[in-house]
Amino acid sequence: MFKVLSILLLLAINIDESKIRYGNINNFKDGDKIAVVDSKAVYKEIPSYKTIIKESLKQGTARYQILMSKATATFKRAMKSYARTGSFVLIVEKGGISDYTVTDGTSGIIKEIKK
Repeated sequence: MFKVLSILLLLAINIDESKIRYGNINNFKDGDKIAVVDSKAVYKEIPSYKTIIKESLKQGTARYQILMSKATATFKRAMKSYARTGSFVLIVEKGGISDYTVTDGTSGIIKEIKK
């Protein structure tokens, strides 16, 4: 029954599940806090991603894969920290949610990276 209510709520709120970057849609209920993120802006602040850009590394090379793996781990860790600190149940890519009040978490997630 909870899953049915969640689905009905999602239809009213319009969340593109493919754009959820943190959290589980099944744990979401009306009134929960949701943040949005501009992932590209966050990645541009991650040191290992900056190295990829600076060195013009090509996708598929070993160095690219290692650095991108580090960047992704940093991104996930920063989102998790931001979500826990701010009590956000979901973090969704900008443009992935409508008809619900959200907080732009991009700058907060970037701050988590720089800690």
